[in-house]
Amino acid sequence: NGVCLRTLLRLGKTFNVFPSDILIKDIIFEGNRAVAEGNYAEIWRGYYFSEVVAVKYTYVSRAGETLRGNVLQSIWQEMLIWRQLCHPNILPLMGLYIPNDSPSRLCLVSPWMENGNVHQYLTKYPCANRAELLIDIASGLNYLHALRPKIIHGDLKGLNILVTPMHRACLADFGVSIVATESCFKWSGVGVSRAGTLRWLAPELLDGSCPHNTLQTDIYAFAFVCYELYSGNIPFHDLKRDGQVIVLVSQGHRPTRPGHISDGVWSLVQECWEQEPSARPTSREIMDRLLYQGKPSRSFALPYPIRNHYIVNLSS
Repeated sequence: NGVCLRTLLRLGKTFNVFPSDILIKDIIFEGNRAVAEGNYAEIWRGYYFSEVVAVKYTYVSRAGETLRGNVLQSIWQEMLIWRQLCHPNILPLMGLYIPNDSPSRLCLVSPWMENGNVHQYLTKYPCANRAELLIDIASGLNYLHALRPKIIHGDLKGLNILVTPMHRACLADFGVSIVATESCFKWSGVGVSRAGTLRWLAPELLDGSCPHNTLQTDIYAFAFVCYELYSGNIPFHDLKRDGQVIVLVSQGHRPTRPGHISDGVWSLVQECWEQEPSARPTSREIMDRLLYQGKPSRSFALPYPIRNHYIVNLSS
């Protein structure tokens, strides 16, 4: 419940402590190389007994003395928020693994999703029903926003949406998620307050008028996820410099309409990326709109080339 989550977050922030029942052992790593890596973390494929798992391996020691405490706090926050979540469209956290009982190496363990992220999935299955994927994504987001206290994802984008063996989308990567309205939990030093990937950030975050992620900034990012699914491109893919994106977004510019997107979904996308946060619909309203529109009676193939900007970058 809300009181429990607040207490756990406060303990994690103040004392760097975590519940012992989340610890797991006997993780076996597969191969000699990570499948993806960033500045402080790597993703490995491994095994927990007979189950294939994804292991987010964080090297706290790489952060140096100055940032080490902040990296630890970021891990505690991700773990403590993530472990409270239980929904078909949320990637489950299996537990925390500490190799050789070394606190400088912490691993978050989750089920391995062979279908990969939604971009990899659509490349492999170009006829997949995008409307169903959008409903799954909206359902996961609405679950977060309906919790007490509400959870803000903070980094919603295609790379952070995985596809299960049952071909359902689920939200992942809660490294910058925060508890809504709880300013004492917006930890500094790890970019939590305004975290996220720039091309998915709402204009109020880019211009500094809003100092932290909100429910409305999640909705804005959802609009660009819709754009990704139907276009096969990242937002403003034709612009090389992020500075150009910031200028255009501040002026109210948005990407052009992709092909094969229905009038209803496109209208919803335009409402979700409105310049004014209060004009954007809630996650509940998005769910109702998508469900009301119904699922297409047939799927259709879209061109979905693999592009370099879909290479996983954990440091983003």
